[in-house]
Amino acid sequence: MSKIDHYLALNYHKRLYQDDEGDWIAEVDDLPGCIADGETPDEAIASSREAMRMWMESRMSSGLDIPEPSIADEYSGRILLRMPKYIHRMLAIQAQQEGSSLNQFIVSLLSYGCAQIRSNLLQEIPAASELAPPMQYPAGNVPVVASNFQGAGAAGVKEVLAGLSGTGRHAYGATQGGQA
Repeated sequence: MSKIDHYLALNYHKRLYQDDEGDWIAEVDDLPGCIADGETPDEAIASSREAMRMWMESRMSSGLDIPEPSIADEYSGRILLRMPKYIHRMLAIQAQQEGSSLNQFIVSLLSYGCAQIRSNLLQEIPAASELAPPMQYPAGNVPVVASNFQGAGAAGVKEVLAGLSGTGRHAYGATQGGQA
């Protein structure tokens, strides 16, 4: 087994997304500038293997090291997050309305926001308030405004964090019981 075959056998993380022209792009996170494309997601992933081989051959011929894949063990999945009390309260109220734990609700919002950023939809999707008239949900003495639009991708991150998120479980990728 050659040195390049050894590296190609390792599990490099690839990001897959669609560009403005409709082509699918596969980008290898640990190999800066190693990008492939295709007309379908499968074509882009298949092309990424050849792109990785050429990237590695170029590095080796230049006398440079080939980085190994990042290890997922570096991340525990646990962070301590400080926020203003009003945001904490707003998130707790919305989590309760969604029927999920606060932790799961925040993870859902973060997942949704990451997906939006990754697909460059933040500027292309109208705010939830533009898609459907808002409904009022009483929560103690303070009403919480939430759009009644239930499609995933309806609200931008700013609207989600401002309390204008969709009230449907599908808007955040949550399933019954609050588990994503």
